[in-house]
Amino acid sequence: MKEIILFCVPPLAGAAIGFVTNVLAIRMLFRPLRPCYFFRWRIPFTPGILPRERARLAESIGAMVERELLTPETLRERLRSPELRERFRQGLSGYSGRLPGLFEGTAEKLYPRVLEGLVGFLRKPETRDQLAVMGRDLVDKIVLDSLAPLQRLIVTSGQFDYSIKENMPAIIDSLIQRLEDAGNRDDVRKRIIAYAGDGLFDGGVLKAALKDLLDSEQGPQSPQDSRQAPPASPPAGPEGPETLESLITEKLFLAADSQIETFLGAIDVRAMVRNQINRLDMLRVEGIILDVMANQLKWIDVFGAILGFLIGLFQALFSWGMRLP
Repeated sequence: MKEIILFCVPPLAGAAIGFVTNVLAIRMLFRPLRPCYFFRWRIPFTPGILPRERARLAESIGAMVERELLTPETLRERLRSPELRERFRQGLSGYSGRLPGLFEGTAEKLYPRVLEGLVGFLRKPETRDQLAVMGRDLVDKIVLDSLAPLQRLIVTSGQFDYSIKENMPAIIDSLIQRLEDAGNRDDVRKRIIAYAGDGLFDGGVLKAALKDLLDSEQGPQSPQDSRQAPPASPPAGPEGPETLESLITEKLFLAADSQIETFLGAIDVRAMVRNQINRLDMLRVEGIILDVMANQLKWIDVFGAILGFLIGLFQALFSWGMRLP
């Protein structure tokens, strides 16, 4: 019995030592969080490896992310992905579908002010004078170009054209008043708003204006830019490349494609990652790593126990062999 105990103790002790040693080594990656001192001497291996090397680790991770992950090439490849463009276009569709309703509500609120501004502009003395001049020119054009010789003779001999031209300011005032009265009618207001909405959305006015605006904002592309960011085709969605959503998606992605280097240089990826890692609480980092690698770390502990068991078993066998005659 004594021989069996002496033979079993080394493997079991080795397994326990290997298991505890690995558990302790893993914990020493994180703990202690601060240096520990014996009187005025710092105890070795304190603080833990990660707290002690946090700054260098943060710098290395930041450099790796900047060099390997968030590079212009990887971002540009992602921006040119048809799936991403299509998802972006579909997201815009949900918002653009609300535009007609938003336009109608806004137009209802703005209509009185617009009508008042238009009538006020027409009633300005300089505007009325200009309209009167244009009206007189129109009368002359009608008399000279549209009437037959006999009709023209009757009109001019009776001085009807002269009378009309003399009363042109009053005629203009009457027309402006009629315009104001008609504009204040509910049916006219609804028709104007509906017509404006149809022209803005269905008629492509908004799309054309937006295209001109985006083209002017983007400006001409230099040969170097065109080599770095070749134009990509708009998403081939079910609504075709002529939709407002496709136009916005194409222009925004082209603009983003051409400005990737500037964007990455402005945000300084390395500094951003480094600062974010340095701000993390080490207890939280420990919890995240242990949660993610719980299964792997468990097997590291088990492997330590197995290795310690084998070393103890070898020692027991060696001792038992040495006692043989």
